[in-house]
Amino acid sequence: MKQYYRDLEKAFSMFVGLLNNYGRSTALQEYAIQEFTSFFYANLVSNFFTNLTEQNVKEVQLPVGQIKAIRRSYQRVLKDIQAALSMKGTRIDTKYYSAFRSDLVKKYPKFLKLLEGVEQTIEINKADDYLTQKEKIIRKSGKAQIELKDVFDTAILETFVEKEHRLPNTREASRLVKKVMTPDTLRRMAEPLIKELDRSASDMLSEQGLYRAGFEARLHKRWHEPLDLLECLIKIATEVGEEKAKLLTKSADDTNNYKRSALIQIHARAVQIANEILTLLRTGYADGANARWRSLYELVVIASFLREQNNGVSERYLAHNIMKQFKEAKDYQQACRKLGYSPLKRSELNALQKQHDALIAQYGPEFEYRTGYDWVLAATIGKKNGRRVYFRDLEDQVKFSKWRPFYNLSSNAIHSGPRGFFRLGLIRQKEMLLAGPSNFGLADPLQNTAISLSQVSIFLLTIQPSLENLLAAEAIGNYPHRIGISATRIQKRIEKEDQNKRSSKKAK
Repeated sequence: MKQYYRDLEKAFSMFVGLLNNYGRSTALQEYAIQEFTSFFYANLVSNFFTNLTEQNVKEVQLPVGQIKAIRRSYQRVLKDIQAALSMKGTRIDTKYYSAFRSDLVKKYPKFLKLLEGVEQTIEINKADDYLTQKEKIIRKSGKAQIELKDVFDTAILETFVEKEHRLPNTREASRLVKKVMTPDTLRRMAEPLIKELDRSASDMLSEQGLYRAGFEARLHKRWHEPLDLLECLIKIATEVGEEKAKLLTKSADDTNNYKRSALIQIHARAVQIANEILTLLRTGYADGANARWRSLYELVVIASFLREQNNGVSERYLAHNIMKQFKEAKDYQQACRKLGYSPLKRSELNALQKQHDALIAQYGPEFEYRTGYDWVLAATIGKKNGRRVYFRDLEDQVKFSKWRPFYNLSSNAIHSGPRGFFRLGLIRQKEMLLAGPSNFGLADPLQNTAISLSQVSIFLLTIQPSLENLLAAEAIGNYPHRIGISATRIQKRIEKEDQNKRSSKKAK
C-alpha cells in the first residue's frame, strides 16, 4: 500500500510541478486531473496483474491453470495500462475500471477475490475522497502572475494537449511552435495576458501612482525654486501677452498688420510650449522638456527674423501655411485608404489647389513647400535667388548661431539617430539606460526655456512700445538669470552628492 501511494504522490508532484511552470490554465488543469485519475486506476489494475502469479493464486486456492487465459483475455487492458502509466494518451477512469471489474466477474468470478484483495489493500472506499482532494490542489496550480513568455508557452502546450491528449516530447514542442504562429492562435494566446493585465491594472496603477507622487514630491523639494520662478515667468508672459495682443488687435494702424498678427500667434504658441516644458520638468523628464524647447527656440528665431523684416515677409510667412496644408492633404490622400480613413472630398482638394496655385502665381515657384522656410526670399538673407533657405540660414541672419550647440542637443532628443541615446537625465551616461523620470538634468531646459520665453515676449512687447511695456520687458528679462543661477547650483549639488556616494562605495 505504501509503495502504491508513493508512486501516486510522485506522479502527483510531477503534474503540479508541470502546471506551476505555466500560466493558470483550465485546459491543462483538466488534463492533469484526468491523467492523475487514470494513473490511479491504471496502478490499481496493474497491481491485480502483478499479483496474478502461481504462488498468490495457490495461496487463495484459485485454479492456476486460468492465469494464462486471463492474461490472454485482457491483453488489450494490459496495453492500456502500460500506455496510461507512461502517460501516452490512454486514460483509465472509473468507468473503465468498473467495466473491467464487471467483465472479470462475468468471465472469471473466482478471481474477483484477488482483485478485492488489491482494493482492500489500497482502501478503494477512500479513492473518491483522495482524488477529490488532489483535484482541488490541481485546480489551484499554475502561475497566477504571468508574463508574455508564459502566455506563449502555455498556449503551445494547451494546443498540443487538446489535440493529442498527452504531453509533447522536445522535438514535437519545437515543431509546434512553428504551427501555432498564426494570427488566430496568437490572438487566443494573448487573451489570458490581457485578462490578467486588466485584473491587476487597478493595483498596478495605484502602486505606480504612489511611486510617481513620491518621486515628484522629492523632485519639487529639491528643484522648487527655479521651477516656481519659471512658472511665475510663464504667468507674467501670458498676462502681458494677452494684454498686448488685445491692444494690437484693436489698433487702427495697418502698417504692420501681418507682422503683429504673426508675432501675436508665435507668442501664444511659445507660452503654451513653455507650459508643456514646465509640466515635463516637474515630472522629471528633462530630455522631453529639452526636445520641446527646440520648438520654442525655433519660434524665437522666426520671431526675431520677422521683427527685423518688413510687413511683407510676415505676410509670406502666414500665407505659407496654405502651402504646407496642401502638401499634407496630398500625403493624406495617398495614405488614407491604407489607414482605413475616408479620403478628402474633391471639393476640398480643389479649394486647396486653387489657393496653392494663387500663391505660386503671386510669389513664384520658389514658394512651393520644400524646406519649410520657402517663405523666406533668399535675397533677404544675402543669398542667391533660387537657393533653398533652411533654419540655419535664419539662425545666422538674426545672430543666434551661438545657441546652435543647445539646438543640436535638443534635436538629438527628437530624432532616432544613435546620438539620441545621450540623456540629460543621466549623470553617468554609459553605465545605465534611462526609461523613466529622473531628478537630474533639469538645469539646461530650465534656463533655455526662460531665455527663449523672455525673448519672444520682449519681441511682442516692443512692437509699438509704451512705458508699461518697457517695464514689463525689464521684469521679464530679469527671470532667466535668476533661474539659471538657481538651477545650476542644484544640478552641481546633485553631481557632488553622486560623486560622494561613489567615493564612499569605493572606500568600502
